[in-house]
Amino acid sequence: MRSSAKPYPFIIVLKNRHRKAVRLTGLLAGLVAAGLFAWRARLPEGSGLNWIGATAVLVLLLWNAWEISRLRTTRFLPAFLVAGIGFALLEPHSVMAIPFLLLAWLEKQALAAQEIGFDEQEIVINGIWPKKIPWTELGNVVLKDGLLTLDFKNNMIIQKETDDLGDDEYDGDEDEFNNFCSAQLLRHNAPQK
Repeated sequence: MRSSAKPYPFIIVLKNRHRKAVRLTGLLAGLVAAGLFAWRARLPEGSGLNWIGATAVLVLLLWNAWEISRLRTTRFLPAFLVAGIGFALLEPHSVMAIPFLLLAWLEKQALAAQEIGFDEQEIVINGIWPKKIPWTELGNVVLKDGLLTLDFKNNMIIQKETDDLGDDEYDGDEDEFNNFCSAQLLRHNAPQK
């Protein structure tokens, strides 16, 4: 998994259907930042350097829009950092720095494909705060035709579409994964003597 040093026998990559919404939010947030810089530059207590902040954010947004139009991966991190640092340092100082620095930090997580690691002890779903699921909570785990199903003993079911087929590093097959999961379920859910 991206942020884990622990080796997992199986890592399932899930499709991220939120990328378009994240990009649209990034463009809109960048436009808001540029507008706020321009508004701050016109204030009596505002610094003319805010025009530079507005221009820098607009140039970065134009670059992002260009990359998106060419169907390339792009990040709004530079625009968010310029906005956050500009709101903090330029007159009038503003707490608007906090949301833009927070957006810069969260963007990577929002654009990343979710990964689920499977090992002999547990299942770990990556995220800002990884979620660990012990095998004892599960009744069944199946990967079939690109659909991962986690069937919990409390009748909750999670089904997610996988993105593993497009991953060059993925070399496992469904039967191997399903056999591994069946073995773990038997081992962890067997009656204790």
